[in-house]
Amino acid sequence: MTKSSEASRLLSEHGLTPKKWMGQNLVVNPHYLHKILEAARIEAGDTIVEIGAGLGALTQGLLDLGAKVRALEIDRGFYRLLEERFTGNPDVVLLHEDALKYDLRGLAGELGPLKVVANLPYNISSRLIFKFHEDSDVFSSLCILLQREWPNASWPCPAPRTTGFSRCSWQPVPMWKPASTSLEVPSFRFPKSLPG
Repeated sequence: MTKSSEASRLLSEHGLTPKKWMGQNLVVNPHYLHKILEAARIEAGDTIVEIGAGLGALTQGLLDLGAKVRALEIDRGFYRLLEERFTGNPDVVLLHEDALKYDLRGLAGELGPLKVVANLPYNISSRLIFKFHEDSDVFSSLCILLQREWPNASWPCPAPRTTGFSRCSWQPVPMWKPASTSLEVPSFRFPKSLPG
């Protein structure tokens, strides 16, 4: 798995920084990566959909457990880094895609019920949670890491009789399966996001 020093080196070599405007946070601490993977209950041979693959630390952890990975990454710089890291690995399919627009239902038609493991970018967490809820029948499990601030913030929810979003206070989204908090990752365990 990617350690903090290796993450810093990769970011520097590729001229990358986590972008604050995209809400990017990269989990690179092996202890917390292990905890996320443990919570996801991965079995050898599982095909996992990873949203926001970043530096590929979680991707590598999934591979180490014997999973096959469909990794979505919208950021061009991180996608190029992932290509360098995983090109030639038959167990990884890299998708330069926007998770908000990606056809998860179509992917489930190809693979069967989806297992998702994701460190969700803060700025799109609400919209992705709604997408997961709307397509809830295509998932067998979701293991997602959210910033602690997310449920406490004002977040978009469907506005009545409109196609847009309005602002509303947090309220629990009725989920199709029980949800729980498996671990909390301190903020200092993430490389700092920079403005712009």
